[in-house]
Parts: sequence; C-alpha cells; structure tokens
Amino acid sequence: MYVGMPITTTAWPSVGSLLGSSGNQSLIDSINSSLGSTDFFGSIRDIYADIRHVFIDNIVAPIKATAAMIHDAVTTLINPDVIRPLVTVEDFHHIPPSMHLPILLFEPVQQLFQQGRISGFGYNPAYFEGCEDAYGRLINNGTVVDVLANVDAEGNVPLEYEFRSSDPEFTDNELTALEETRMFIQQLLETSKLDPTDIVEERG
Repeated sequence: MYVGMPITTTAWPSVGSLLGSSGNQSLIDSINSSLGSTDFFGSIRDIYADIRHVFIDNIVAPIKATAAMIHDAVTTLINPDVIRPLVTVEDFHHIPPSMHLPILLFEPVQQLFQQGRISGFGYNPAYFEGCEDAYGRLINNGTVVDVLANVDAEGNVPLEYEFRSSDPEFTDNELTALEETRMFIQQLLETSKLDPTDIVEERG
C-alpha cells in the first residue's frame, strides 16, 4: 500500500519517503549518482534521517501512546467488568475479568486448559489442579436432573442446596448469566475449534 507524504522541507526527502518498500540498492545507487553523490541516500549522510527520527519520536510515538490509552478507556466504558451473558462469538471478544474463573472452571474448558490446548487467559494451569467448580455448584443448586427418579412416595421432589462460607456471591441474574454463558461455550466447543478464552485463536 502506498501512502503519499507531502514534502515540507527544502532538504532532499529520503528514498524511503519517495519509494516506500519498493526501493532497492540499484535504484538508490542510480538516484545518488544523478545527484552527484555516492552515498547521499541510505547512508549515515542521509540528512533527512535525523528529521524523520525526531518526528517519529516526538510526534508519532506520543500520538500512538495517547490513542492506546483512549482505546483502553473507551473499551472499559463500553465493556465494564460485570457478570453478563456471553452468548455470541462477538461477546467473547470482550470477556469481563470477573468471568475468567467461572469460564475456566467449567469442566470441558478446564480439561482443554490442563491439556494445554487453550490459552486460559494467561493463567498457570497448575493453579487450578484440584479446584472445585464452585460456580457450577451454585448454578445447579436446587436443580433436579431426573424429576421422576427423585419423586418420593408422597409425590414430592426434594431440592438440595449447598453453600459454603468461601463461595463467591452472585445475584440470581448473575448466576443465570453464568449458566447461559456456559451453555453457549458447550455449543461453541461442539461446533467449532475456537478457543473460548481467546476467541480469535483456534484450540490446539
């Protein structure tokens, strides 16, 4: 791709500014020869080089740094760190940090993580060895998988709930969001090779 650069100095422009990446040594030698010099361009005597470096260091670099800060701030505003349903591939481009652990401890994701097949948000797999999926337990609290098999003689179905003092706290809506997210991840794993912890990459 060629990008034009206006000449705003009386000094000779560099070959790079005129030719981009298309210049080669023979062409540089030819231009230098026409200027009556053998090393005007592409050498330590390239008088435009210092101007170019000053411009990059003092103008371009700060602009890029500021743009990166603005991008991070806007991303944070648009995608705050809240528990929310991730139910599309696009949703997984901005995963709230507070959802990293609920996603990683989901059994099929944890298996892939321990096998080294997904990035796992950069965490150390050893940290999760033997960890209980408290998120899954909280999601399934009071759930009866087979109602008919659990009906007692009086037609009642007992519901079991288990809570621990170390459990993270979630609202009912947040638990529903985690459940919907896990359901989508299960579907994602069954229908694609994408890494749910780094959606732009495929699983190993």
